[in-house]
Amino acid sequence: MNKLKIFSCAGAVALTGLVGIGWAFGATDSIRPHPFRHFLFGKIAELGVSDSQRQQIRAVLRESRPTLQPLVAQHVRERRALRKTIHTVPVNEAAIRAQAARVAQVEADLNVRRAFISERIRAVLTPEQVEKLKQLAAGFDARVDDILARINDKIAEE
Repeated sequence: MNKLKIFSCAGAVALTGLVGIGWAFGATDSIRPHPFRHFLFGKIAELGVSDSQRQQIRAVLRESRPTLQPLVAQHVRERRALRKTIHTVPVNEAAIRAQAARVAQVEADLNVRRAFISERIRAVLTPEQVEKLKQLAAGFDARVDDILARINDKIAEE
């Protein structure tokens, strides 16, 4: 049961990080639909951005795509390799730690890129919109916390 809690929390954290990355990819391709596009543009609409701001944000995301795509692909490969290593019998702690370190390095690289992208996007927004963005992020965090609490409560009941 304790392992289930750990995997649930880890999954939620991974999902949270990937949603941010998905935002970056969701607004960059005007040809094919993307699952995060509706979510991203809905959040942008909540900020009350102008058409000019929307185009500037799209340009930032479009320019960032070539550097993000390989990192996201590498992240997916490294996470899959970690999952495979975790499920290898017998357990090889050194291999798990080594693969987890590779995942952490890619995640660090992605987070640095994400910070630079966020900085560029915040420069396009007004101070009021930046404050609203902070409120939206806090609301998202609260929803994730609520989901994790419900998962833990459900596990405790069983």
